[in-house]
Amino acid sequence: MYEAMIQITGEAGFEHYEVSNFARNQAYSMHNSGHWLGIAYLGKQLEIRDPAGWMRQCEEQGAGRTMVVNEEETKQELVVLGMRTKRGIELERFKRLTNQDLLAYVDADALQASVAAGLVILSPTRLSPTERGMAVADELVARLIP
Repeated sequence: MYEAMIQITGEAGFEHYEVSNFARNQAYSMHNSGHWLGIAYLGKQLEIRDPAGWMRQCEEQGAGRTMVVNEEETKQELVVLGMRTKRGIELERFKRLTNQDLLAYVDADALQASVAAGLVILSPTRLSPTERGMAVADELVARLIP
């Protein structure tokens, strides 16, 4: 069923850019892409509709809750979310955000097996899932994260 959906949407001109997302003409979801890439993204709905109301709400109630994510959680999130996307994980970005090389972080044997099985592509700049890899993203991530 999953493969049929990918085929049908592909034939209709949609790119499969994330496990459960498709777009035409690279019209990717900015909000979701921010999460997948580890970029903080603020929704602008209230702020755009009513800037004064938004500011009043922030002053009265605060701008929302924040959650501190530790270093290990950051690494895990980048791998989990990156392996859900066609774009994958930029090696330099992972290092910049975590102070560790991605290839030193992930399980080397699992990575090698995943490359050999055609589930991921390792280039000099990124680690990306193939179409087959995205279909089993959760299993792939469970193997890669130590």
